[in-house]
Amino acid sequence: MRIPKIYGFNKSSESGPDSFGISIFLNGCNMKCPYCMNSRVCEAVPDLEIVPLGTIKEYVMDNEIDWITISGGEPTLANLESLLELIEVMQSWGCSINLCTNGTYPEKLSKLIKAVEYVTMDFKIADAALYSRWTKNGDSLALEKVTLSKSMLLAEKQERDAFDYEIRTTLIPEYVNKKMVSEINSIIVPNERWILQQFRQTPNVEDKTLTSYSEDEIKDLVKEISDKVEIRYI
Repeated sequence: MRIPKIYGFNKSSESGPDSFGISIFLNGCNMKCPYCMNSRVCEAVPDLEIVPLGTIKEYVMDNEIDWITISGGEPTLANLESLLELIEVMQSWGCSINLCTNGTYPEKLSKLIKAVEYVTMDFKIADAALYSRWTKNGDSLALEKVTLSKSMLLAEKQERDAFDYEIRTTLIPEYVNKKMVSEINSIIVPNERWILQQFRQTPNVEDKTLTSYSEDEIKDLVKEISDKVEIRYI
């Protein structure tokens, strides 16, 4: 079984339980979010360079890395058995694994969560029509699938002490306002780790008209639910 090809490698991670971990990126995605900061990987452009697994292993061993985040793109697009093999290989290096996913493949996620120690899952917006519009195939059930995935993560956490997860929402003024934050808040259950992260423009973001909330605006946005969320300023 061939492991999935790795098309990116960051020596730090912006998600998961350990910011001193590393991130690897698998290509391809079933979504076309206008604020995506990794669009080249998501679109699987042909000039992407493949990162040898040996390069990652060498860095892990030399720097005593404990955590690896598997991101994308959407990693659950990869062949399930190949992805499970990649996870097993990296765990053999002594690493715990954080899977970063959009949650729209609950049938695959139900198997993957049994193999990893942590999941970071996007909950983009509480709007079924917008979720559908952002999927490349116009998936009218996308929000329903994400909600199901979130329920599975909670059940796994309750069943297995060695597992945890976080829900992540990116704050884009054009899409996520106070009303939307309140609607997502109504779906978040007590003791779920919910992270609101500040959007930033990068060269890979396709929609250059998108703006960012200031820190003060974010504090106002969440002041009524500040005890339920963590804020990540980027």
